[in-house]
Amino acid sequence: MGAQFFSLRGRPRPAGLRLPDRYILHVGAQRPHKNQRVLVEAMPALRARHPGLGLVLVGQPDPRFPDEVGTLATDLGVPDLVYRYASLGDQALLDLYANAAAFAYPSLAEGFGLPVLEAMAAGLPVVASDAEAVREVAAGGSLIVPARTTAAWVRALDWVLTDPQARRDLGERGGPSPPGAPGRARPSAPCRGWPAWPPGVRAVPEAGLQQAGAAPSAGAAPAIGAGGRLPGRVLVRRYAFVLALLLLLGLAKILIAPKVISVVGVTPPDRVVASGLVIGTAPTDTDLAELTAGLRVGGVVSLAAPSVAEQVTAASLHQAYLYLAVPPGGAPTWAQLLGLTGFLHRHTGRGAWVYVHDGAGGPRAVTTAAMLLLLRGQAWAAVSADITPAALRSLSTHQRLALEQLRSALQHPGRAAAGQPYAAARLEPW
Repeated sequence: MGAQFFSLRGRPRPAGLRLPDRYILHVGAQRPHKNQRVLVEAMPALRARHPGLGLVLVGQPDPRFPDEVGTLATDLGVPDLVYRYASLGDQALLDLYANAAAFAYPSLAEGFGLPVLEAMAAGLPVVASDAEAVREVAAGGSLIVPARTTAAWVRALDWVLTDPQARRDLGERGGPSPPGAPGRARPSAPCRGWPAWPPGVRAVPEAGLQQAGAAPSAGAAPAIGAGGRLPGRVLVRRYAFVLALLLLLGLAKILIAPKVISVVGVTPPDRVVASGLVIGTAPTDTDLAELTAGLRVGGVVSLAAPSVAEQVTAASLHQAYLYLAVPPGGAPTWAQLLGLTGFLHRHTGRGAWVYVHDGAGGPRAVTTAAMLLLLRGQAWAAVSADITPAALRSLSTHQRLALEQLRSALQHPGRAAAGQPYAAARLEPW
């Protein structure tokens, strides 16, 4: 990074480049791990609040990967809001930095993240992802956002674009000082007079690292005792902590288990099946948090063995949890479907969603989703379009038979053959 980034004030807009009135700048090669798609996904909402705003992407395309950004921009109807330049001269790039309204860096993984340092040195307000290397570079003065959560990027960028004081403070406090200049304090939380962080974003606290070569502070002692062994009192504390953690998990299982709704005696990658319903693989803690922020998921349904950790995380996020015991290769019974539609009634109101998984995002989840769409009153042609023929071909013979039996019972109510497992089925819109 050159010293010229510290003195960009007053530079003109780049000559010869087609640019919007205001723009968010991103610099980085066009590769999937750079995650530029989340910025494109944020543009419709941001443009609605900021007329004249555009997204400027600078970076070489990689012929090994499809043009995901261009395709997505077209699909979302915003190709005119995305301005892409494969390569620029040094002066044109400096002009872009100097005139940008904000800098965004949503990368999923980085070795270092030099463009973040350049933007901070240029005095730009920076919104960056929570990837580990990016966080280390952006320490203190940037807004850190979950990399994959589009809604959080919209909130953070909207805040920066709307609030002049926030933009000014981020620009002043975010970057390193030029050589020879006094260091600037970088807050890990808003200072007095500084607006609160918007929901879903946070500042990265400055790590209190000791400068290399500095003398240790008075009273400092090594953590490891003689011979490289931990002192006895430290070992006792650690064993006590582990025991307390095990007891806490056991207590959580006891307390949460009665709240699990039992019917039987009871997002490369999540698939949106219909408004209010998503199916996928077993979610991690991060997945659940992102589903809550991005789709307002208010309920989780597990068709596989229930996970205590998953239940604890769901409870901490105020998500309802339902365990439905559907065996591998099987399909939900009519009693289970009744319980599940009731769960959907309670937890898909006011724009909320429910996430259904069978551990692997496989045939059990597909079968359950197809049945829910039938119970909602959709014709089989519409169900096939929502689920996709490829997913339906993955079903077992038993699952296909169960779907056919449910369809027949719904088409001819009261006329199902004796012993038909879905003879009592009726429409249950949710």
